[in-house]
Amino acid sequence: MNIFDIIKTRRTIRKFDNEKKINKSNLLKMVQLWVLYPSRMNKQPLEFIIIDDKELCKKIFSKILWWIKNKTNKVFADPVYAPNAYIAILHNKTILEKWFEYDIWWSAENIMIFANSLWIWSVWLHSILKIEISNLLNIPKDTYNLDSLIWLGYPHQTSETVKLDGDKTSYYIDDEHNLYVPKRDFNSIAHNNIYWKWII
Repeated sequence: MNIFDIIKTRRTIRKFDNEKKINKSNLLKMVQLWVLYPSRMNKQPLEFIIIDDKELCKKIFSKILWWIKNKTNKVFADPVYAPNAYIAILHNKTILEKWFEYDIWWSAENIMIFANSLWIWSVWLHSILKIEISNLLNIPKDTYNLDSLIWLGYPHQTSETVKLDGDKTSYYIDDEHNLYVPKRDFNSIAHNNIYWKWII
């Protein structure tokens, strides 16, 4: 795939084939790319933990608040759908106390795009029990905050975009648990030179 198609086809997945493991070398490549993310003032306040131990992955899965933002997600709380690899994003408070969120956004996008180029799909999760997961990962609390997790694996569902109907932005699933994600139409958001001059 070229870069346009890689980005265009990247979709969030919440139902994984947990029998199919990700090659460790691919996980290491993801973090190598993460190191190259654009960093605000080049402070580089982020660190990462690759998690692929089966038992640890199971414990982390139990600390996810799946249904907080969208009740549809409750169906994916069954451990049989869990991925078998995670990357934890850590913020080093001694390097940068604020504005570090930009770094997190950029680095996470790097990972998910590269993963998609390998046909590895992802979900970026913030609704997690951060203190409990930090304890599981032995993260030094005085120095670091656990910001979020990126789950990585091979999909056991499909995910596709559909045209946004009014203001109904919540994604939904069908009977086979396939995801449908409403997106705004390109022609309604892209302007040419001045506002209200549509590109197409």
